[in-house]
Amino acid sequence: MTDALVKALPGELDVALAVHGGGRVHTFTAFTPDAATLRDRAAGVACEAGMTRLLPILSAALKPPAVRVVIYIGDVYEENLPRGRALADAMGKRGIKLIVLHDTADPAARRDGEVFWDLAKRTGGCVLPFDASASGRLRDLLSAVAVYAVGGEKLLRERRGDLPGSTALLEHLTNRS
Repeated sequence: MTDALVKALPGELDVALAVHGGGRVHTFTAFTPDAATLRDRAAGVACEAGMTRLLPILSAALKPPAVRVVIYIGDVYEENLPRGRALADAMGKRGIKLIVLHDTADPAARRDGEVFWDLAKRTGGCVLPFDASASGRLRDLLSAVAVYAVGGEKLLRERRGDLPGSTALLEHLTNRS
């Protein structure tokens, strides 16, 4: 999956991997254009039960000057909503988009769709529902998001023919209001 991000536009995108589990952010890499580095770190990630920790990731995204897009892959939102809204508003002011790939396989996770939409809309981003068992769709969406992060909607529209996930991303970006 990490290859999908970096290989969509080789040499043009730096990616950091942040992972939470066990109620904490346990992995946060430096930004790198090297797919192998990210692949190795991602391969070592194991699922750990615990409260979500999206807010520390959003807070950290506000520190580097060149972050354009934060992609969050998750199912539920269990944190302080006013704090989340404040961080999303700050991201929006800095032009940092939040794109949530919302795993909706579990019916209980669907209740948080509105919260994710609220946060994403505040940044100019969007929410893309998916099922984690459909790894091909996830890979397609990540490739489209990478192109969007580098060249915005214009480049995403230009690459629509060779990016299967671009149509879904463009539709959700258009319907974010």
